[in-house]
Amino acid sequence: MEQVNENLEIAKRGHVNSLTHDELELYEKVKNIYAERVHVGCTSCNYCMPCPKGVDIPLNLSLLNDVYMYKNLEKPTGNYKFLKGKRMSAGYCNQCGDCEKNAPKTLK
Repeated sequence: MEQVNENLEIAKRGHVNSLTHDELELYEKVKNIYAERVHVGCTSCNYCMPCPKGVDIPLNLSLLNDVYMYKNLEKPTGNYKFLKGKRMSAGYCNQCGDCEKNAPKTLK
């Protein structure tokens, strides 16, 4: 609760155009790094669901993005091993394209 109150106090002091030039440059730099590392622009909106094969498309894309975002295979691989053999894993995708027709973003 202390952190919430602190965040509220900081937000009260903020106002439009209060960031310095250096802060705006840092924001743009960080935003570009994130954009470069996101492999698939999935927002987990679930419009691509349901998959006729039972694949949990947002979960699988999130695991894929984790690999690119954090440049670390260990955690996503461990999570994917948990899914492997289960109907929700990407291995059951038959590339029917239903998800691509319904998704507001490109899934490729």
